[in-house]
Amino acid sequence: ALVGLALTSERARMSAWRNAFGNPDRLVLEDAASRARTARVKGTADAMVAMIASPSASALPTGLERIAAPTLIISGDKDRAVPHWLCKRLARKLPNARLVALEGAGHLPHVELPEIVNRWMLDFLNAEN
Repeated sequence: ALVGLALTSERARMSAWRNAFGNPDRLVLEDAASRARTARVKGTADAMVAMIASPSASALPTGLERIAAPTLIISGDKDRAVPHWLCKRLARKLPNARLVALEGAGHLPHVELPEIVNRWMLDFLNAEN
């Protein structure tokens, strides 16, 4: 029922969108409205139910310490969906991880602070070449 409400109620979607931001003043209403179209993609409701039913967000998969690939983890320090403490745990498990905490960002740092996220990503990718 909650997934249905989240997918069909504009008010619920906008509230969730606002809550995903570390600073709701960064929310551009036109962007939020255009992103609502993805909620109508076939399979979205099933995916949301699967995420809600999945194991606790604090349960990291086993075997992470065997992943040798360089990994960039970008986390908003005000993320309510994937808290920064969990990103720290993930970074400690991955032997080649670099964790970047973006101050004041929420769950969507790439939307809130695209220039900063892009810079971190480009620097990371360029350093790996």
